[in-house]
Amino acid sequence: MVTIAEFSVPTTSFALAETLPQFPDVVVETDRIAAHVPESTMPCLWVTGGDAEGLSESIADDRTVKEIEATAEFNGEWLYQVTWNDGIDQLVREMIDHEGVILEASGRGDCWRLRIRFMTRDQFEDFRAFFDERGPSFRLEQLFAAEHPRQTRGDVTPEQREALLTAADLGYFEVPREGSIRDVADALGVSDQAVSERIRRGTENLVRDMLVAESL
Repeated sequence: MVTIAEFSVPTTSFALAETLPQFPDVVVETDRIAAHVPESTMPCLWVTGGDAEGLSESIADDRTVKEIEATAEFNGEWLYQVTWNDGIDQLVREMIDHEGVILEASGRGDCWRLRIRFMTRDQFEDFRAFFDERGPSFRLEQLFAAEHPRQTRGDVTPEQREALLTAADLGYFEVPREGSIRDVADALGVSDQAVSERIRRGTENLVRDMLVAESL
């Protein structure tokens, strides 16, 4: 059965290892992902937040990057075309060799999150065993068996559920809004960034699971 796994990976062990920790407000999301050509995997990145000029210079000097070119700008988002260094290419090649297909990848601060599809549970177990032994540290955040071929997400995690319910109780979703991200963060005892990511990812999971599944 198709297995979908969501992993977190330390930025220092993955792409933009030197840049993202310097720009904690920057969010990087992959635009295109090639499943079977390592050299072309994650060739395009959408980048939001931070000083565009300083960020471009930092990415260009990042040890994980060979070449970079800013190709477009839209409403404060920059699209970069990136050629990665051999270390990132090798890591992606090892992921592909273990039958993993990267569905989504996004990075912020000290962490990347990867959603990876495996055609069988055994492939997932082989992937996890390989990287547990050799690194980098792929921390499993969520795992589920897809109920239909196009499903890429599971239910919300317990942390996402807690954040969404707390936000609703505090009026975060009201119009006009009564509660803020800071209010939710204070209630849960976590950072504003953590709450923002939980609400955003939890909402996306719910929308995709409910609306995409209904449209199939």
